[in-house]
Amino acid sequence: MNSVPKKRILLLDDHTLFAEGLSSKFNEKGFAVDVATRFETCLELLGENQYDLWLCDINLEGKNGLDLVQTVRETHAPDLNIWMLSAYNEPYLIEKAKRLRVDGYCTKTTPFEKLLEAIQNPTDGFVLLSNDAPSEINHTSGETPKAFVLTRQERKIIQLVVDGLSSKDIAERLFISKYTVDTHRRNILKKLDVKSITALIKIAHANRLVD
Repeated sequence: MNSVPKKRILLLDDHTLFAEGLSSKFNEKGFAVDVATRFETCLELLGENQYDLWLCDINLEGKNGLDLVQTVRETHAPDLNIWMLSAYNEPYLIEKAKRLRVDGYCTKTTPFEKLLEAIQNPTDGFVLLSNDAPSEINHTSGETPKAFVLTRQERKIIQLVVDGLSSKDIAERLFISKYTVDTHRRNILKKLDVKSITALIKIAHANRLVD
């Protein structure tokens, strides 16, 4: 009698210890898990294998996991069951994940058993797992308030821009190159969806991004 094939999971997370720990837990429950710590490796594995589930970290070194999901949806596996993993319980990220048609969003503080239960009992809607949520499995609906996901460095730069410092002055203050400051400024404008420094300052004050 043939044994039932193991369900196969692909896990992408550039924090090796976390990835190995989560992989081990799934192995104990009878899943077969491939681990990728770089997005290039992840794409190779997706091209070579069939998976029942892909767990994708959002905050990858040099990459946004949500952007990678969009690429995969368009070119590799449009119907793949995808869950986002994140240290952040941010409405902005959750809303973007929903727009990309991912199946679930799990914060890294969520107990493993909650994640296991959710992926073993799939639903027809988006599932949010978070310790901050009012119930174990939350089906989100309606509009999500907008929030901004900014790195600590980006917040520092916003504060210095609001204080009136030039890119050169900011570079000297933070001990980084002017090129790096300019790159951060472009990324900040894109994240906040504004076109000018005047609009940046206005939205920074309105959303309490600065003191």
